[in-house]
Amino acid sequence: MRSLVWTLVVLGTIWMWPAVPSADAPAPPEQKALDEALAIAGLNSAHLPILLMPELPSTVAPNAEAWTLFDEACKGARIIVYTRSRLFLCASAPSRTQHQCGLKLASVLVHEAWHLQHGFDSACAARYQRSVPITTGFIRSSTTSSPTPFVTVTLIPT
Repeated sequence: MRSLVWTLVVLGTIWMWPAVPSADAPAPPEQKALDEALAIAGLNSAHLPILLMPELPSTVAPNAEAWTLFDEACKGARIIVYTRSRLFLCASAPSRTQHQCGLKLASVLVHEAWHLQHGFDSACAARYQRSVPITTGFIRSSTTSSPTPFVTVTLIPT
């Protein structure tokens, strides 16, 4: 199972491109949604290794929104965010009117960041996730320039 996930990541790495926008190009909706969620969660300076993935591997639960990959030493290696989950689609929708999706995505990232640092224990990650207050909203303005990305995110082409 772990071999399949790593194979997908390695193959995806071969065909990926950075999602960091140039200074004159607007950030893609996926990058904006991730940047906003990281800022809400207070993780914008954590430089987390995050990969945006449009495909859900068969080894992952069908309702997954994000998950953490572990290396051979069982240490967190990378957070994967599923960009076709209902949550991520809602958080990255350009005409989104409810900011709850961004708040929920921030909460999911807190959970996965805990796994990245501490390991597999989902019960502890869930307790930590509930202990972090995610109450700050955000406003998306069409009059301001796109924010500078907080992390380098990689998109795997579909």
